[in-house]
Amino acid sequence: MFRRIILGLLGMAFGFWLMYKRQKIVDMGVRFSWAENFMLGSYTVVGLTGVFFMVISLFYMLGIGKGIIDSVFGSFTDMFTPPDKK
Repeated sequence: MFRRIILGLLGMAFGFWLMYKRQKIVDMGVRFSWAENFMLGSYTVVGLTGVFFMVISLFYMLGIGKGIIDSVFGSFTDMFTPPDKK
């Protein structure tokens, strides 16, 4: 439970940081010519990645979809599990 809360909060903080960086890029006025045509720029991808990390981390923290998340990020979360609880 403690591991889920810590990893969930870290993931949400990382997602928020990514969205913050995306906003800094947008505020600087960075333009991507190919992105203007397709309505998709690197700042949009960074923002969507931030949202993805925040949502997945929230799901993990609340225990929703734990089987799916553990199958994808299982080796990462095993690093934080004590050997006697594996």
